Amino acid sequence: QNLHHKAMILWVSTYLPGFMAADEQKAVKKELLAKQLEDGGWSAPGIYPWARGDKKEQEPMVSDGYGTGFTIFVLRRAGVAADDPALVKGIAWLKSNQRESGRWFARSLYRDNKHYLSHAGTAFAVMAIQACEAAEASANR
Repeated sequence: QNLHHKAMILWVSTYLPGFMAADEQKAVKKELLAKQLEDGGWSAPGIYPWARGDKKEQEPMVSDGYGTGFTIFVLRRAGVAADDPALVKGIAWLKSNQRESGRWFARSLYRDNKHYLSHAGTAFAVMAIQACEAAEASANR
């Protein structure tokens, strides 16, 4: 199991109690948090190592919209507080790396001709921001 797979199982476990043991959930959350990069984001190849079809090297040390949005969204679903310093730093990364088009870039894990991962990354970025801002709004009521 790679970390992305473990995170997907963690996400499912937020809907199905008992699907993943509490100690496993804690371990996956810790592993995800440990993958945060210095700039505050996460990298898709950092959580999902994949052999590129074009034989280029992956860039696990470069934050992207998918890695950051997906990770924050899953961590929020799994109960990590919106004001957790790692999530605050990650949301700041998302807000400062949104493109003029409104999207977030995520390099394809397979080949540099179509970056479909940017679509999913944008969706996760929006859901991550919403999950953190909704929690913040509730706390301020």
